[in-house]
Amino acid sequence: MAAAPHALPTSAAAGEDAAPVIGLDKLLKIPPTVSFEPTTHGHSTRSEWRARFDEADGDLAKARAELAETQAKLAEVGSASSAWVMGAPGLSSIDRDVAVEAPLDQSLSKEMKSRRAEVERTRHRRAELEVEANLAEVPDDWRGTPKPEDDDAQALR
Repeated sequence: MAAAPHALPTSAAAGEDAAPVIGLDKLLKIPPTVSFEPTTHGHSTRSEWRARFDEADGDLAKARAELAETQAKLAEVGSASSAWVMGAPGLSSIDRDVAVEAPLDQSLSKEMKSRRAEVERTRHRRAELEVEANLAEVPDDWRGTPKPEDDDAQALR
């Protein structure tokens, strides 16, 4: 009888030219050298997460710099003003010695309030982004562009 054309060769008939027989369980197993990381977390890629964190960090740094600038202006106006403190009639000199936060420059005081509010808003937005990233299980290295001092700190650990 002739062998069927679709029959698999046996080890005796195959000789030395045949490929080694590999079991199905070995074929279905992923080698340990191969690792698969998800390319997205929370429907965003690594570059999108980094851009979002970089934008939030930049906004916060800008708001803090503007606040520091306004504080410097206010300190400059405060140091240039006279030491006279005006109070309501009838107050004793002891009451006048109590530190009173009198606005030195009304426009700078308003600007200071708005700058502080902006710092709080940007800090809150950054915290919300951090929570969103935590819920999406975003890795730490996706959270903003690594800074040189971050690399130095990790090298010391």
